[in-house]
Amino acid sequence: MSNVYRKHPLSIAISMALLAAAANSAMASEQTSAAAENAAAQELAQQGGPTTPSPDANKADELTEVTVTGVRESQIRAIELKRMAPSIQDSISAESIGQLPDVTITDALQRITGVQINRDAGVGTTVDVRGLPQVGTMLNGEVFITPDQIDSQQPDFTTLPATLFNQVDVIKSPTASQTSSGISGALNLHTYRPWDLPHGFTYSYSADAERGSTSRKTGPEASGLIAYNADGRWGLQVSGDFSDTTRTNSNEGLDQYGVILNGENASSAAAYNGFLGAWNGAPIPSRIAQHPDGSVDVNGDGKSNGVFMGSQNIGLYNITTQRKRHAANASFQADLDHGLKLTSDYFYAHQNQFDRANGMQINSTNWQGATYVPLKSRDTGSTTLGQYNTPGDAYAAAWAGSHIYTTQVYEKWPGDVESYSRVERRQSTAQNFNQQLDFDNGGPFRGSVRGIRETASQSYIETDVNISDSDGCLWADPNSALPCGTFVYPSQLGGNRVFNANGIAQNTIPITADFRGRNLQIGMPASLANAFANQNGWTMKTLESNDDYDRKTGITALRFDGHYDINSGIHVNFGVRNSIRSASNDGYTLVTPVYAGMGASDPNGCLVRYVGSDVILSGNATDTTPNTWCTAGNAEGAFRAGPLSSQQLSKTPGPLA
Repeated sequence: MSNVYRKHPLSIAISMALLAAAANSAMASEQTSAAAENAAAQELAQQGGPTTPSPDANKADELTEVTVTGVRESQIRAIELKRMAPSIQDSISAESIGQLPDVTITDALQRITGVQINRDAGVGTTVDVRGLPQVGTMLNGEVFITPDQIDSQQPDFTTLPATLFNQVDVIKSPTASQTSSGISGALNLHTYRPWDLPHGFTYSYSADAERGSTSRKTGPEASGLIAYNADGRWGLQVSGDFSDTTRTNSNEGLDQYGVILNGENASSAAAYNGFLGAWNGAPIPSRIAQHPDGSVDVNGDGKSNGVFMGSQNIGLYNITTQRKRHAANASFQADLDHGLKLTSDYFYAHQNQFDRANGMQINSTNWQGATYVPLKSRDTGSTTLGQYNTPGDAYAAAWAGSHIYTTQVYEKWPGDVESYSRVERRQSTAQNFNQQLDFDNGGPFRGSVRGIRETASQSYIETDVNISDSDGCLWADPNSALPCGTFVYPSQLGGNRVFNANGIAQNTIPITADFRGRNLQIGMPASLANAFANQNGWTMKTLESNDDYDRKTGITALRFDGHYDINSGIHVNFGVRNSIRSASNDGYTLVTPVYAGMGASDPNGCLVRYVGSDVILSGNATDTTPNTWCTAGNAEGAFRAGPLSSQQLSKTPGPLA
């Protein structure tokens, strides 16, 4: 990915002003030198002397370079803020924020000692202070909640552009006046205000674009600021930021569902997901040596004391993240005389984020089944306590003395291989309004009254589609007399369906996964590669949308702060604050009714969340309890939950087809 790096708007304005001043100074110096030189030349001419300028004079005329760096005032300010702060804190100001092309304010924070950040698709997101995520967040000294932290204490500034902030304080020891603090500290973000800028008009702007070599997308970015400071009598500042970027965020490896330890001992090998119990009738590879006591040797070292890391699948994922963001900040300040000063601030940020993913999962039939052998492995010398390496395992005795091996190359026999596509949409909005009246007439008392109103919201929805290369037998209905790859469907929808006539039987064709290089390398026989290339070798399996949510929060606060100097350096700080916070977090999963009037036990149809071939609507009745779930089926057996599933993509309705 290539980027055009930019300075912060304020640093550009400072640099231009200083450069102009330096240029004027240099010009004046040149003109003075030239005038003196001309006068000397005229005097020499009158005296009959030579008029050729001296070599030193020629050198004085040659201006080769002027270097102006406008950071001194910014650095002095940051040091002074840290020195005078009533608590332990670090601060970064405008120049530090703008010296690198920081996309979010999180990116700027990474240069502060004791601050750690996390990234997603090249952008700084969440923040830790001193290694802990429990960090308070404030905006201009008052509590602030971003859309990404409505249900969390950890700051997440994904939606906040760095260009709208003038200063950030990392407060590592709280004071009584702070409204928000965490276990490890608090962050105080400061937006621009007109009296922070020079007298008169100040304006700056920046525009650039980035081009991703992988995403092949061009992302425009622009920001600007305009302000007027009427010599401290009043001032107005407006700034804005816009960006529309697309970046890729690919990953690969053992799957996201977590890993499990598979042991060579007899207890583990015979389990549902063990080296012997996970094959479901498929031939067990000859490289798994079986011993009379039920233990196995899977890596060919002649021992049965090994433990290897397995998972539900090996996955390869390509994620493209698009972020469309626009944000603005406005501030008005006025001197009302008699020691009264008015400050009004408004901050707004909105972002639409789209994560578009596609990938491949090489699955086990049984959950986290050990249908693999380690072709390359290494004994770490460490021993395990049990299948999850936790104390108190009921089968700990069988695992005693087992050594944990790392595996560099797997040979895995998949139950099926699934290709999937997923789209996630996340809409985030933050608004903050502040009204503040400060009093300071030079006397022993000074104080302020302040009111804020803040709202934040975030909505998230996702959907994904899975297709499979399986013949369908791994999802056979044990109560149906039909062939294992034939699924029962109502006659109104065309009757029974053969899941995949070109499908591959479970646990029969191996692939290799080599983790030794920088990238995961997948190898496979030519027959499997040809099957993958055949469009008719894939069948629609699952359509779903889950873990969706709508989150909202609002804060209304009113506070009074006072300071009174008694005498001889003794003073008292005091204050009172009242706030009301409301929040809602509504989570939901999309469901749909199926088979209404076609054999469903509910006349309105059975509600299903997984519109999938592998979900059988046979209910949950047992020998002693009746059904409490909706059922659907006919005399041949129970229907599958997916009316769209169990057919080639070309036969599904648009836009799937």
